[in-house]
Amino acid sequence: MTDDAAKPLIPGWGWPLIVVGLLGLNIAVCAITVVYAVSTPEGVEPDYYTRALGWDEDRATFADPDTLGWTVKASAAGGAISVIVIDLDGKPVEVTSATGVCFHEAHADQRLPLTFDCPGGGLLLARADMSRPGLWEVRVEVTTPETRARIVRQVEVAGS
Repeated sequence: MTDDAAKPLIPGWGWPLIVVGLLGLNIAVCAITVVYAVSTPEGVEPDYYTRALGWDEDRATFADPDTLGWTVKASAAGGAISVIVIDLDGKPVEVTSATGVCFHEAHADQRLPLTFDCPGGGLLLARADMSRPGLWEVRVEVTTPETRARIVRQVEVAGS
């Protein structure tokens, strides 16, 4: 009586083949990850180096709303962005003009320009195609009779 069922096909090669197979799988996963990382858009701040060099000048040009004592509330829904600006005394800030930009946090290189309507009462309204759900950054440059300020707020856009 022979015991042929207990003999491996290639004696002694089972574990080395498993180790080589796992190493090959690891290399394949790493290669796929590198190809995906290189092929997707960067999503970084455009022209960030030049903007960083001009940071001092930018800070001198635009006041910080928090330093001015302003309370700013921003929201987005249905493709509309609304920003409400209240001063230190609780009165609406008189905004003469406002422009800005918005972008999804995961795609900072895909900017949407904004032109705000200023109906009064510290309210600013703009339309934007914010179809991607998630966290968006809204940057608004506000001009009042007294100063210019830059408002930066994040808004959550709900999925449909």
